[in-house]
Amino acid sequence: MAGKPHVSQSAALGSALSNHGNTLLEEHVMSELQTPRFSPQNEYLHQILQDIQTRPGMYLGNCSITRLRAFLDGYSSARADLGLPETEQEKAFNEFQAWIQKRFNITAAQGWDRIILAHSTNEQEALTQFFELFQQFQQETLAIAQPSNKPINSSHSNPQVA
Repeated sequence: MAGKPHVSQSAALGSALSNHGNTLLEEHVMSELQTPRFSPQNEYLHQILQDIQTRPGMYLGNCSITRLRAFLDGYSSARADLGLPETEQEKAFNEFQAWIQKRFNITAAQGWDRIILAHSTNEQEALTQFFELFQQFQQETLAIAQPSNKPINSSHSNPQVA
């Protein structure tokens, strides 16, 4: 049995490799912890909304537009309490209320969440509709903010001189 390593030698080698792997893992975890995913100076409202859309139960408990509104109100209140200025994404989101009112032809003082809920069968459907409407809002406001980025219609690419 000269060719086989002794059991204690294998265990020692495995332990050394495992310890080295743990050190690398620990270094990676510490690096991740030191680099915040969100920081007050960065734009991250859209990222939070994407995370909520992907895993609403984790962030809201139930799939509910009312809970989404409460979450976003808490987010805004926390930033205000910390004295953080509004980000560009937050300023743009503030226009969502007027956009929803115009889209649904609502003039009464109702929040965007109540308007969407009134046009849905339940809270879960309203939450799904919120994300669809928010995507449309982003596309429309981006098109207004950057009209030069509109796609060129190929049928008008060769204008004829009259």
